[in-house]
Amino acid sequence: MSTPSMAGTDTKSLDISAGFVNSISYDLNSINIELKVLDGVTIDLDMYGRE
Repeated sequence: MSTPSMAGTDTKSLDISAGFVNSISYDLNSINIELKVLDGVTIDLDMYGRE
């Protein structure tokens, strides 16, 4: 598998990101995890208020 070359491409105006950070997450199960990965979530934090 080869990757396309970006030689000669102007990338000064582009941002690089690790992916989508989901800061409001709920209890996860295997189905939810798979769907989040398919949606592009790379970091899943449970920052929602809990008592």
